[in-house]
Amino acid sequence: ILVGTGGAINGSYADPSFLEGEYENGGDGLHINNGQSSELTGSKGSFFNSVAIVGGDSPIGVGGNALYVNGFGSEAKIYGGSFIAGKGSKDNGYSILVQNSAKVHVYSGLFDGEIKVDRNAEIIFYGCFMRDRLQVTGTFADETYLDVLIRTSYGGEITLTAVSEQDCETAPSVSPTNFPTVSPRPTPEFNHGERTTLSFVEISLSLASLLLVGLF
Repeated sequence: ILVGTGGAINGSYADPSFLEGEYENGGDGLHINNGQSSELTGSKGSFFNSVAIVGGDSPIGVGGNALYVNGFGSEAKIYGGSFIAGKGSKDNGYSILVQNSAKVHVYSGLFDGEIKVDRNAEIIFYGCFMRDRLQVTGTFADETYLDVLIRTSYGGEITLTAVSEQDCETAPSVSPTNFPTVSPRPTPEFNHGERTTLSFVEISLSLASLLLVGLF
């Protein structure tokens, strides 16, 4: 189990003077994987306000993803923080890439770069949101605004869920039909810390910034 309470993680920069071939792309910031054959072996991660995860840039290839969540049983819960896709000359990375039946729960946060949900994975946003084709907009319970482009493929799902802390003007819905999505009203654990402006200076990953704790 990984709990990120502060600091920054930067994916590797693809320096063309040292790397070539498959290494021309920027490195991912952080992986949450399931490398085994059981759902019980999936990795878990939680992230809070003072965390910044940044994909690596590439001047000759594709930028790295900030957060990559992969495999059934793997799960990330995002209560805040910044997730910044790496920039590349061929294409940019994703702020979040979730694949292969993994799940990501988003209660707040700032996302710079597209999100992709692939191969029966799911991303759930908690708050007041609207979806218009690829664009999801709205506000979280802490009034953080979300405006992000999300791509889905091979059974990837986007779920918009209302929470009891918020009164939404309209139920979460999907354009062009505006048919409401399933919107139960749970009361999830919520982080009420102050929003801060992060300085994206690379900080070494240490036990002080990312604390390993016991199972959820």
